Amino acid sequence: MSWYDDWRDALLSRGAAAPDGLSSWNGSDPAQRFAVYSNNVLVSLRDALADTFPALRDHLGHETFSALALDYLCQHPPQSAILAHYGESFPSWLSEQTQWQLPNWCVDMARLERAYINSFHAADATVPSLSDWQSLLEDEEQLARCQPRLHPALQLIDVQYEILPLWAASQNAARSGYSLDHQGRLPEPQQRPHTLCVIREDQGVAVIELSTSSALALNGIAAGLSLQEALMPVDDEQLRIEMLAYWIRLPLFSALGVAA
Repeated sequence: MSWYDDWRDALLSRGAAAPDGLSSWNGSDPAQRFAVYSNNVLVSLRDALADTFPALRDHLGHETFSALALDYLCQHPPQSAILAHYGESFPSWLSEQTQWQLPNWCVDMARLERAYINSFHAADATVPSLSDWQSLLEDEEQLARCQPRLHPALQLIDVQYEILPLWAASQNAARSGYSLDHQGRLPEPQQRPHTLCVIREDQGVAVIELSTSSALALNGIAAGLSLQEALMPVDDEQLRIEMLAYWIRLPLFSALGVAA
């Protein structure tokens, strides 16, 4: 291992000895100064994770989340100087942590909060206008060949538990300027598989629950199906019309491509 590797490992290991070769300009103990610096780095990264996963922190409890975050960051140091990217692997890492005996809903919450950040920082793209949709709907041939592209900020998250009330409670608390610390105080979310849609609107990022039909159709479009193919499993024509009308009001797509 290089000296750089020794430095990094010591920096991200709680209580580790300072790497060899350190000295200070005024003759003070370099190990003590390194320990202070290491602590500052660990706390900064822990706080960055708390900023990305505030609802998880609020409902696990701040103390539990801090210990969990420190374990993660010691194993997974940042790979980018952009802290908004930090924690991409946190949800999958959580799913592997059996020693913590975490509530079953934690991974769903972490995936939702990571998707929220990804949606916020996603590339901009023009949303089709109402006139774009009107022109398409007036031409049955083009409508049949329409292959819309999902907006870069759209995130579809399949979850197993009803986490939205917990997430909304944290969002409301943050908007009101206070912090929650609800470890074990709220009822456990019920298990109910469903799909959440994370979208970026003018006023920020929103999270909505999709119907089973909408989730299936949007996942089909994400996989490359045409609009007609994606809606085909919906037998009820009126439901297809209502679903499409609902989609038109949301920033779900970035283009209404028509196959040649």
